[in-house]
Amino acid sequence: MPKYKRIKLINLSPLHLGRGTDYYDLSATDLSSDTLTSALASVLARQGNADRIKNLLESFVLSSAFPFYKGHYFLPKVNGRISVYIEGHDEAEYRKRLKKIKFIEDSLWTEILCSKSAVKINENQIKDEYLLARGETDFKNPIVKNVVQRVMVPRDNARESEPFYFEWNYFRKDGGLYCLMDAKETENEVLCLFRSLGDFGIGSDKNIGGGHFNVAYDDVSLESVAEGNAKIILSTYIPTKEELEAIDLDNSKYFLLKRGGFMAGSSEESLQHLHRKNVYMFSAGSLFYTKTHLQGTIADVTPDWNNNSMHRVYRSGRALCISINV
Repeated sequence: MPKYKRIKLINLSPLHLGRGTDYYDLSATDLSSDTLTSALASVLARQGNADRIKNLLESFVLSSAFPFYKGHYFLPKVNGRISVYIEGHDEAEYRKRLKKIKFIEDSLWTEILCSKSAVKINENQIKDEYLLARGETDFKNPIVKNVVQRVMVPRDNARESEPFYFEWNYFRKDGGLYCLMDAKETENEVLCLFRSLGDFGIGSDKNIGGGHFNVAYDDVSLESVAEGNAKIILSTYIPTKEELEAIDLDNSKYFLLKRGGFMAGSSEESLQHLHRKNVYMFSAGSLFYTKTHLQGTIADVTPDWNNNSMHRVYRSGRALCISINV
């Protein structure tokens, strides 16, 4: 079984993650792998090592960050219908509840993927968008959303102040986010960057305490089939041309995401307003029918801007994938 370093973002302060729009009243729940790697790259750039960014990104791969609460660690529901049933109930009674599930506890996630028949669950295992490995009455959603009203004050006083709504993700004391990392020679360096990122913050409004965290980590394994006929992606993924040609897209289950954003992590303040080039990526939880090992690639999204002090900007689409038989 492949072994990974499980990196936990603990003691998380309120977090707001943009959804690619100008509206702040909704925050994304998932922290995608390309956002995480870009944030780590910005830390490296601020340390004066922008020339090392691409080599470092090529040396490791991250999954997206998923919720955990106490001893419950969740993985994304694979796109498509999950093979489970509630004993004593007709499918029509529970299928709508199953459609709302976004995350499945890791041990049950593996059982569902490896089982040759539908897995039996009970109603107590379904907690809103979470599916637990066993029924528990004291489980709480690790993320609590709260919308607050704020005021935007123009700097030039030429316009009136405008109220707007802003959504924060709050994390329970024993909850947070975690990601999986596959790294070898650069593992210690990436962990150091995570610690620095925790001090700097991630997401919006870092200057008022948003998105700060501490880091804890351990080792974990996920079951994988060596000669599987399909791959599940746990990161946001940009395929190479050869990989795309080897995937049976007609039968695969996936979502496409448009990824953009600003050069907010640049060490040059005058460049932080520049918009990175957009790129389309496959989302975490995508299921691809292929026997080819998927590695993904790193896209150069440097803005078209004539400035000698601007370093190259990259978005990592390297794949952390699990091989299975479907």
